[in-house]
Amino acid sequence: MSGARSLSKVRETKAAGDEALQPSRVAAGRVEEQTPVAQVVSPSSIGLGDVRPAREAWERLAAPLAERKGIRLTIYGITGKGKTTGLKDFLAFILERRLVDLVLIHDVKFRETKQYEGAVIHDARELYTTSGAPMAFPAVAVLRKRGLDHMPSVETAARVTLESADQGLRSMLIVDEFARALDEDVAGGFRKGSTNRIACEGFGLGASLVAVKQLPQFMPSEVRAQSELLLFGLAGDGLTHLVDERVIDGKTAELVGRLPRGHFIIKPSEGALERIVYKVPAP
Repeated sequence: MSGARSLSKVRETKAAGDEALQPSRVAAGRVEEQTPVAQVVSPSSIGLGDVRPAREAWERLAAPLAERKGIRLTIYGITGKGKTTGLKDFLAFILERRLVDLVLIHDVKFRETKQYEGAVIHDARELYTTSGAPMAFPAVAVLRKRGLDHMPSVETAARVTLESADQGLRSMLIVDEFARALDEDVAGGFRKGSTNRIACEGFGLGASLVAVKQLPQFMPSEVRAQSELLLFGLAGDGLTHLVDERVIDGKTAELVGRLPRGHFIIKPSEGALERIVYKVPAP
């Protein structure tokens, strides 16, 4: 890594003697919470059938992490359908089980509201400094804007994620508004950048990518095709687009259109779609 100190070297300087995988102080409160266990819901009056607890889905989606492999998730859902609550519940699940060492979250949606727990940074390479390096792991760092005209780089965050994975840390990049990754001026375009590299190569490198987007239009095919799709609730053009692109069929589109807040289905990257509905526990 040119010009960058490795996380392992910075950690040795800053916290000599710390155990490598102790929960970090910034994430500890979230990790230690007792998350309510969701119960199976009876068939609903709107025809969803048996609704399964989200934790069943999390176990399946997180399975590669236990083998130090990367995962790719894409989460679609219009405002108010609970996709952020679902993502936070999944994040708590993997942190509790120590399935990831470093999580970088690009979260610039709201200036004043902090959606995710973690150490606030403004550039991903702050993690390579003595003052910004995690004291211990697992660690969560949240990228935020410094001010009106500042935007932390998703591409830089993706590069740090890849470099950290190369050092042996199970690393994950979460992009809360994935349009930010697509809008950046990356040399050679998005397909030559580090974010797309995680989507294409992350499984073997131990680097994970979670892309969150309200609508499925304009999502690069490499990201969509290699991701497990979590559909939290769409309507109108979003559903029509997925049907037109043959991502889902008409029957599945009808189901997604009826999903209440906090409910989702999974479209696997491989294999048949089972139309199982999962429910995230209320925060």
